[in-house]
Amino acid sequence: MLGVGLLAIWAVGGYLSPKYVVGTNQQWLWYVGCCLLVLYVPLYLWRVSEDRRVGHTDWIRDQTTVGEALIK
Repeated sequence: MLGVGLLAIWAVGGYLSPKYVVGTNQQWLWYVGCCLLVLYVPLYLWRVSEDRRVGHTDWIRDQTTVGEALIK
């Protein structure tokens, strides 16, 4: 129940906040934000598949190797 209540507060507050922060008639910004949230998962999965295709398996290991190379 708490999750449903917080989701409702987020949805209503998120929809009404551009009106107070940016100006009137800017509710389309809320829809842009929701579209970006919805697109996150497919874009993340696309990035992971591209990393596997190229041969990168562990991003953190690559960063550590780059960090060690910079220190030397």
